[in-house]
Amino acid sequence: MPFPGLDLTNRTAVVIGGTSGIGRAIALGLADAGANVVPTGRREKLAKEVAEDVIARGRDSLAVTTDVSDTASIQKLADVAVDKFGKVDILVNAAGRTIRRPTLEVSDDEWEEILDTNLTGMLRACRIFGRHMIERRAGPVDDRRGSRGGKKHPRRFQLPAGARWVRAAVPKIPIRR
Repeated sequence: MPFPGLDLTNRTAVVIGGTSGIGRAIALGLADAGANVVPTGRREKLAKEVAEDVIARGRDSLAVTTDVSDTASIQKLADVAVDKFGKVDILVNAAGRTIRRPTLEVSDDEWEEILDTNLTGMLRACRIFGRHMIERRAGPVDDRRGSRGGKKHPRRFQLPAGARWVRAAVPKIPIRR
């Protein structure tokens, strides 16, 4: 076990946005700690690749594509994960979207897409998985979207209001009763 003191054997983790970046690293780390992991994202090829990496680590996995802007897509993910594993113990929200050009060139529609993925998508996932997890007294829910390691981009605004909202909202979701 690569993480002494962290044994996630017989736990199931869903990592939304787990197909690239920090989400992928978290998905593989959870597998290394013993969890079965469902890494998901919008790109089927990447979902399959990460699921194969989880299986190569000796854990069970499932490749499912999910779009956090679509509630039905998240519900399908939850249904498939629970059908295969019987439960979900851990939810990680790592899905994030950005536009790599100066903020002044970002349209309102593009900004709304960012907010829909980075904020509302997290809320949708917490509502859907939260019901299942509350019933089972499971947890935790973790939010890792948009982490850039403190790296600032001078021509793009950060999302401090959104980040504050996530920090305020996530701890208030009653996972354990």
